[in-house]
Amino acid sequence: MKKIILSAILFLGISTIGFSQERPQKEQRSPEERAQKMTDALDKKLSLNASQKAEIYKIYLERAQTMHKMRAEKKKADMAEMKAKFEVNENKILSILDEKQKVTYNQLKAERKEKAHKWHGKHKRDSVEKKP
Repeated sequence: MKKIILSAILFLGISTIGFSQERPQKEQRSPEERAQKMTDALDKKLSLNASQKAEIYKIYLERAQTMHKMRAEKKKADMAEMKAKFEVNENKILSILDEKQKVTYNQLKAERKEKAHKWHGKHKRDSVEKKP
């Protein structure tokens, strides 16, 4: 009986130590760093020229600054408002791209959307299965 109690205490102690470990905080990038990263990624996939890259950087910078401001204020945005702003940015980007780049950009968006649906669907099923 003593062995079972000691084993249970040992197990609880090890479990507590494992859960008490802090997770490293995700590095917060500045809006400028975020905009540059997004612009570079788009440049890599679409082969943007210098003027396109500069214009797209401005769009992404404005978007990143807005999001940074909202996070700092801990303000939850109205989803409809954010979606409208996102659509305006998307239309600005599409107006900068040439026809071939637009086709590639739309394919990238479709792939990203499909990937998001798969990810959300998987996590939605997991949460439903875990409920009693």
